[in-house]
Amino acid sequence: MPAGTLTPEIRDFPVTPVVGLEQQFQRETLGDIAGLWTRLRDRADEIESAIPYADGGASFGIFSVTAPPAGDIIYLAATQVRDLSAVPDGMVGREIGGGQAAVFTIRLEPGPIGPQVGAAYDAIWRHWLPASDYVPAAQHDIERYDRRFDPATMTGELELIMPVKRREG
Repeated sequence: MPAGTLTPEIRDFPVTPVVGLEQQFQRETLGDIAGLWTRLRDRADEIESAIPYADGGASFGIFSVTAPPAGDIIYLAATQVRDLSAVPDGMVGREIGGGQAAVFTIRLEPGPIGPQVGAAYDAIWRHWLPASDYVPAAQHDIERYDRRFDPATMTGELELIMPVKRREG
């Protein structure tokens, strides 16, 4: 993905409650994240307060990198909910958002999405962020999948959301 195609919208990202499954991965096992999404889909009926895509809901992939030297990834595959009052056993409930974010809309081509998302994040971190007026404001990045994404074909659009704040000085 050429760096010139990365033009985010800087906007407020409202506090958003989500419920899902969380797992730790190593860089060499990132391909296994798809299995986490499958397990979440298999348990979706347990999430009583989930907001359907048709009603403006979304699914979120939230990941953070653990401290060096391990550099492992903690990934939460989650669905947007109305509230966190009924988190099913074995799942995690969390609020995300609540601040300014750089939102990149990524158009997915047919084929595996992992490499496409990885290339987009690489371009964001290596090209857009160093040249921007912003720095990360959180220890995680977010993938947002809404009605524009077709999980059957793994195509459409998704948003990559990076919580940011203005660079000082």
